Amino acid sequence: DGIPSEGDDVWIPSWKQVVLDVDTPVLGRVVIEGVLVINATSVVDLAATWIEIKGGSLIIATTDGKGKVLGPFEGSTTITLHGTNPKLSAVHGANPRETPEVVLGKEGVPFAPAGLGVMGTFIAQGKPTVHSHAPLAETATKGATQITVDALVDWEPGSEIVLAPSDFDMHQADVVRVVSTSR
Repeated sequence: DGIPSEGDDVWIPSWKQVVLDVDTPVLGRVVIEGVLVINATSVVDLAATWIEIKGGSLIIATTDGKGKVLGPFEGSTTITLHGTNPKLSAVHGANPRETPEVVLGKEGVPFAPAGLGVMGTFIAQGKPTVHSHAPLAETATKGATQITVDALVDWEPGSEIVLAPSDFDMHQADVVRVVSTSR
């Protein structure tokens, strides 16, 4: 019980429901066997080396007091998987690739640092949009500050969108923030 400190491992047992309403420091391993809720109006960041949903639930949505999903999440949250933390860095170095894997279950499934393992329920219900994706109406040139899409969109200022590459290299995608839209 209480608020964990940087590098701490966190376990949410099967009989417990926790509502996250504050930013976390970079936690170690977060194991969710119960329920972790980030609720409707929360503006919180969850940072950890690993997150393992082990039979429990991670819910990012509007919920009632019992964790039942009532509607879309209307807050703002970021989950950052660091792959290492100060306690691990002291032993293994700051490079996440030097952080050891955790072996899970009887089968010995390797779970790498900066991993999100879902062996339970992960619900992230965002605000519905008319179009979650839209094709470009014309080529977006390098350094462009405007794009034209071939659809009527309702993306709000501050939303992040991904500009996918024209080839199959996912590393060439760009994440950009919507400043404004016009019709």
